[in-house]
Amino acid sequence: MIFGAEEQKKHIEERITALRTAASFINRVKTICNSFDGKVYNKRFDEAIQELSGDDGRLYVSNRYGWIYITYYPRHGYNNEVTLLTGYSCVKTENNIRNQDKEDFILFDDHKRINAAAMIEGLNRKYAEILKEAYELEETFKNIDQILDQVKKAKEILSAIVAPLPSIIIDTYGIKRYY
Repeated sequence: MIFGAEEQKKHIEERITALRTAASFINRVKTICNSFDGKVYNKRFDEAIQELSGDDGRLYVSNRYGWIYITYYPRHGYNNEVTLLTGYSCVKTENNIRNQDKEDFILFDDHKRINAAAMIEGLNRKYAEILKEAYELEETFKNIDQILDQVKKAKEILSAIVAPLPSIIIDTYGIKRYY
């Protein structure tokens, strides 16, 4: 929870900016993916992505436990990192049944060669998600004062209902108290 109306407003505005900026990086990341299509994944791919970083933020590639992530970190803001791409680095094989549910996230052919088409498909999915989140935040943020007022009134009504109840009823049924 962030305290203070100005800090709260600033946090939401920073998140919207981070999302929009991250979305703007996606086309540049796609270009890098295309240039490495069919090549063996190594640190040069990571470095090429990281070179896209600028004054507004940094891009990092991490490969952890068979999953690869391309993440955007803004220069300013509180906890506003945005993952641009998530993918599994193994291909589905008959011997590897547990990976079948991850088929949409397979980014490498033959366990090591970059599959640009799969990466671009994942980037396109994420682009839509990022812009949707930014839009929803902007639209909700326009009416935040009315929403907060409605929440305050609802808490007052719930508090009036819960106040006369015995504590054993409140505890047994997990009824929350609103102050």
